[in-house]
Amino acid sequence: MRFPRIILFAACAALFTVGGTIGFARAAAQQPALLTMLPGSWSCTYRGPKGTRTSTLTITSQNANWLLIAGKDGAYGTTPAHEGATLFGYDDKKDQYVGMGGNTLPGGEWGIGTAKASPSATTMTFLGAYPADPTHDKTTYTFSASTITYNETWSEKGKAMSGHGSCTKQ
Repeated sequence: MRFPRIILFAACAALFTVGGTIGFARAAAQQPALLTMLPGSWSCTYRGPKGTRTSTLTITSQNANWLLIAGKDGAYGTTPAHEGATLFGYDDKKDQYVGMGGNTLPGGEWGIGTAKASPSATTMTFLGAYPADPTHDKTTYTFSASTITYNETWSEKGKAMSGHGSCTKQ
């Protein structure tokens, strides 16, 4: 699982512990467009250097500030099929989206990512915030009410790599 996907899955866990408190602080802020646009079931395809992977996402609103993204990824290269969860929300104090997620792979990959963007943005670039991963550079997402597309770039053993994914709302 590439780091950006981990970001989306990791975001979900943190929501349950801090979501209620943050909700009161954000009461007067504009609700980000993505938090109302994304809930639903999504079917996704990713193409990268190891072939093609299919996955499904179920996105549910937890409150006005956070979404829970539950995913099931098919096998990809030597990576077996697995599940993941992400808490995804918006920090209006820092003008950025935040994702925290993890998965069920052996070793338990996880991560936190941020994307500087306005609440109305539908295109943004996520960068890994923690843990630092010098091999994974960035992932740019474009969202609409019916599609999500993303392009990612990273380096592997000194070689530049890239992949592309798209999701369609069911």
